[in-house]
Amino acid sequence: MPVQVLQRLPVQAGIQDLPVRALDRVMQGYRHILCNLHTSPFLTHLGFFPEQVSLSVAHTLVGPYTSGMEDWERLLALPVVTLRTQLVPRDFRALEERWWASTIRGGLGRALRFLLCRCRERSHLPGCVFARLFAPAAEEGGDSGMLPPWRLTVNVADSHLQANFRLFGEATEFTEAFLLALESAAFRGLGRQRFRVTVLGKDETAFERLAPDRWDSNLTLELKSPVRLQERGTIITQAPSFSQVFASAQRKVRLAARSWCGVELSFPQQQMYMARHVTVASASVRWVEMGRYSQRQQRFMRLGGLQGALKFAGEWSFAWPWLRFLPALGLGKLTTMGFGEVAWEPTPEA
Repeated sequence: MPVQVLQRLPVQAGIQDLPVRALDRVMQGYRHILCNLHTSPFLTHLGFFPEQVSLSVAHTLVGPYTSGMEDWERLLALPVVTLRTQLVPRDFRALEERWWASTIRGGLGRALRFLLCRCRERSHLPGCVFARLFAPAAEEGGDSGMLPPWRLTVNVADSHLQANFRLFGEATEFTEAFLLALESAAFRGLGRQRFRVTVLGKDETAFERLAPDRWDSNLTLELKSPVRLQERGTIITQAPSFSQVFASAQRKVRLAARSWCGVELSFPQQQMYMARHVTVASASVRWVEMGRYSQRQQRFMRLGGLQGALKFAGEWSFAWPWLRFLPALGLGKLTTMGFGEVAWEPTPEA
């Protein structure tokens, strides 16, 4: 839905100043208005107008399986939107100590479900847009190996939060829905605090432009937020090897291609053998644990991951087509909960 449409809605400018009891009416009003905007791809994918199909989304998600470079081209051409937002506490109190990315994800999910989900049962109906966007594995009859088409990173400052969303493929059609859901969740309260939301920027690009196509320096991987890597069902709690990082990277890229483009990228198995010959020249990592309250399980949980830096040595250029996208997709599990933020840093030759 064009941003101009939301800007013309009379409630948009004043949503931050409404009393709490009026918020439900505002959200109901948004939903009613959205249901009558026949030209919006946002509504098309709510399922109200199945006869209208967004060609850009159809191109992204539907089509025959191809092979070789055609598969890569579809992934590289995938539209991507990055949203940068700032959340400032309304009461100007110091921020609570918690894993804020998990808290924001929980509030965002409840608001998005209200806006996008038409299911009346515990399980989602086939084609539920909320299930496809927020929890694709929960779609009835869906593939459990599906990747949500978005991720979240949160940086905590003394007086505010900076929450950055990256939306991929179909999710880019719902940019305004994500912003509205975030504003609603922040207004209702995240944890025990309510926030004002400011949009700092919005960038649109293609997946290919998220990472350099070549890397001429040595490799140093910075683990900026806790990274949860798993091998054979066991969480890795020590510095991972290059082959473990590479295995996770190629799985994540192939899963993204399958989930968002409907294609299967081929993977030469001999590359795993080659990866075993790339060594970790130095490692400075530590295990960090975060606390979060699970609404679904109704209990407090602790989740951990690795933070620090890894420097690799050896012939790794064969792996770069997969490794280049780690900063865009995140490394490991729970990337919609703020885990797995990484960056490649250039390092001088020894």
